[in-house]
Amino acid sequence: MTAICLALFRASVSTSLVVAVLILLTPLLNRRYAAKWKYLAWIFLALRLLVPFGGTYGPWAMDFLPQRKAQTTPVWGDADTWTEKGLPFGRIMVEIPPQMTAPLSGENGKNNGGMTLLDLAAAVWMLGSLGFFSVHFGSYFHYKRQVAKKGRPVGDRQILCLLSRLRGELHIRYNVQMLECSIAESPLILGFFKPILVLPEESYSQEELFFILKHELVHVKRGDVYGKLLFVIVNGIYWFHPLIWIMRKEAAMDMELSCDERVTQGAGYEVRKAYTETLLSMLHRQCTKRLSLTTQFYGGKRAMKKRFQNILSKRKKKNGMALFLGTILLTACLGALVGCSLEEEGREAKEPVGVKELKEEALSEAEKSAEQAEHTRQQGEEGLSGEETEAMGREAFHGPKGNQEAQTEGTEYLSAEDCREIRNMVDVFAKAYFDGNTDALQGFLSSTYEGKIEGYESTGAVSDFTWKGLSDTDDKKIKEGRAIVSLEFRDSTYEDMFLYVTFVLVREEDGWKIEFYGVEG
Repeated sequence: MTAICLALFRASVSTSLVVAVLILLTPLLNRRYAAKWKYLAWIFLALRLLVPFGGTYGPWAMDFLPQRKAQTTPVWGDADTWTEKGLPFGRIMVEIPPQMTAPLSGENGKNNGGMTLLDLAAAVWMLGSLGFFSVHFGSYFHYKRQVAKKGRPVGDRQILCLLSRLRGELHIRYNVQMLECSIAESPLILGFFKPILVLPEESYSQEELFFILKHELVHVKRGDVYGKLLFVIVNGIYWFHPLIWIMRKEAAMDMELSCDERVTQGAGYEVRKAYTETLLSMLHRQCTKRLSLTTQFYGGKRAMKKRFQNILSKRKKKNGMALFLGTILLTACLGALVGCSLEEEGREAKEPVGVKELKEEALSEAEKSAEQAEHTRQQGEEGLSGEETEAMGREAFHGPKGNQEAQTEGTEYLSAEDCREIRNMVDVFAKAYFDGNTDALQGFLSSTYEGKIEGYESTGAVSDFTWKGLSDTDDKKIKEGRAIVSLEFRDSTYEDMFLYVTFVLVREEDGWKIEFYGVEG
């Protein structure tokens, strides 16, 4: 459940940026392009939100950005972080605070079964989604039952002939049932598998019937009820995101605009004006029931005004294929650049095994020294002489005098000169390793190296390099003549985790060499 929440959050962050851009540019786009292209862009964004997990487009989208190429020269900053020349920005990581994953405590201070704030948020999200779907699908099925109960088939032969002729013009092969129903407030299409054209119990002129039937049959031809279903599902999943509500409203508007454009395609001004008069005649009926899973339109007077302006516009609109493709490319790039991960707690668990063991050993020695110092202090308080107390204090901190030489001989630490030498060597090695230059790796390996010489293989982009084991705060212990350092980095193929290249180094006559190297996550 936690993984699903993080995936939804990551998808909503990247996709909502594109949604915001389209909303802001709506007035300009409506003037320049046919509405169907923006409607297709909304459908693509809804599908992206419906499949929030990382897809295959992430790595190759990163490759389109020239500043992400790995052939650049490594540069070291003050924070021991490897950056690349020509990299003005890195991958945007939205980190979840560790408080979100910490177990909640009850009133008595006990753990509530491992429940965290993230688990609680997931439960609230699920309840909200279930409530949303219950309302919308419940009202849909209730209305469908009422139509089946109170509706009656249209028997007028002229209307049936007109319906059959329009079906032929639009190349609709399957049958479309037509019903009159007293509870219908406006013409609409109902049903996903067997579409039903529902008409209110009103009398229409032949011209009005022509426009009404053609408009609804265009919805059938394009499968707009499935589009409505898609946007309701996405809205139910992302009910917490205000931009998704706006996206659904804008998509419904663009669906109607594109349908109007299809109905009046190739028609003269007089025909388009007659079509707007038909739409105007339906404004007197207020739609009190909002049926999201039908083609019923309830935008109000402002939305009708926008439709009239679009229908009567004499300006020739451009092909919007560039708009649609631009939306896909922008969504892919932002999806590759935006990630989501847990903060430091999850990162600690991914440290190389060798480094972790050395740190644990150093911590254990420090604890022993602290215990011995406390024991010495207590003995001093019991009446030991100053010289005895001082001697025992030295022993607690440095170890017994007889073992000092053995301890010095058995344990060494990397000097500042060693750290500089190792860093310069592994910098060049890492550059060749990530470039896949295996020929250049041979000169850095020790005489005792065993195994195949391999470069780093991945289709993703690498970034955020940090050395572990060489800074002043690291242990820098040499154990049995060997030192362990590691290089932490990110790979866009593995969005929510750090990777490590671990190096086991051994000192030879001509300097430090690599006895082993490998990647772990």
